[in-house]
Amino acid sequence: MSRIFSHTTCRTCFISVLAVFLLTFCAPETDLPAKRTVQIAYSGNLNGILDDCQCGGELVGGATRIITVARELREGNADLLLLDAGDFFSSYSMPRSNSVMLELVRQAGFDALNLGDQEFVQGVSFLQEHQEKAQLLSSNIRFANSGIDSMLFLSRSGVEIAVLSMTDSSCFSFIDKGGLQVLDVDEQLRRLQSPAESQSDMQILLLHAERERALELADRHDWLDLIILAHNQRQDYMALPSVTIVEAGVNGEHLGVVSMTQVDGDWQSENRFIPITREIAEEKNAYLLVQDYYRTLSTGYR
Repeated sequence: MSRIFSHTTCRTCFISVLAVFLLTFCAPETDLPAKRTVQIAYSGNLNGILDDCQCGGELVGGATRIITVARELREGNADLLLLDAGDFFSSYSMPRSNSVMLELVRQAGFDALNLGDQEFVQGVSFLQEHQEKAQLLSSNIRFANSGIDSMLFLSRSGVEIAVLSMTDSSCFSFIDKGGLQVLDVDEQLRRLQSPAESQSDMQILLLHAERERALELADRHDWLDLIILAHNQRQDYMALPSVTIVEAGVNGEHLGVVSMTQVDGDWQSENRFIPITREIAEEKNAYLLVQDYYRTLSTGYR
């Protein structure tokens, strides 16, 4: 009797253990939390280079080829976010050229472009006249009759995203700030933190500032998930514990692509730089627009 009871009990225990194992380790994948990934293409320091930076070598940069690459990326991912951290204008007063650049970034489909110091090389009146041509953004620069948004909310791949955009006042070393009110970046970040966090899953800052300033802000405002930097004319990727900082380089020689994946509530990043080489075809309409501009140079109007 004792042996029969023991055998039956063991079989019952085995079945129970097996059931627990199946429930624990063989649950359908749909029960697991899905990872969410947002792909962000970014530029900065385009410096008014329309089609070829004339830098020598294979890297030519320029907006006409960036348009081609951006459209190819969007064909592979309709939810791609395309952002620029500023200085897409030349640092020289070239109103016709800078007007063409505004049209090119519009054609590229940028979701937001930060106003760097070089965007004011033509003065405030130029931006007032042309601000409707592209999705310009600034969270800390104010000027008369500005219809420019201070923060943008977008949805990509099921993720709600807040895009903020700021330029540090120290960037205006060579560009006249006449007619501008440049608010303190720290104060604006503190003011916008609550509305940004309450309405989004990810917070992105387009920042025009020195690299050291970006590191200071990242340390003080660890609620930010991604800082896209410009002004330093360099290529950079820093995956810090609480925030990722990236910068695309200079003259559009590279387009950066950072993939942000949410893991256990935190955003982790992977980054790559796409070289803009002569082998990349210029987008046809952009090419024709630039060629038309070059024909006007004979009149002396830049």
